[in-house]
Amino acid sequence: MQKRIITHGEESLEKRKKAIHFLAGRVKSTLGPAGRNSAIGFPFQRPEITNDGKSTLDSLWSDDENEQLVIDIFKDIADEMFEESEDGTTTAVTLSEAVFDIGYELIKPNPLTGSNMNVMKLRTYSQNPCCIYRDWK
Repeated sequence: MQKRIITHGEESLEKRKKAIHFLAGRVKSTLGPAGRNSAIGFPFQRPEITNDGKSTLDSLWSDDENEQLVIDIFKDIADEMFEESEDGTTTAVTLSEAVFDIGYELIKPNPLTGSNMNVMKLRTYSQNPCCIYRDWK
């Protein structure tokens, strides 16, 4: 039976944010025609040189459970994009990082007012963008 990871609080959110930026930074470096090569090292094997974001993402792992959770989520995102179009995995990771940053800024408590956005309302907006227009009207 697989163990479940249940984390909460500001500390775990900060760990996830750090992991997302680390992961996206590694994958974003391979983006575009001027993308850099990455060297992927395997124990007792020659390193593999690639400029493919999916290969770079698949080779990442972490001992920390929070960071590994983020890596697994991003691998799922990249796999879905690869199954659909066989391209664009680096772009999907970059966009996912941007979506996380925007969501993080919305739910983070505002130091001036002490309030933040309701997380469930944010979830509704992300699943049905028409609700944003209806609620702001």
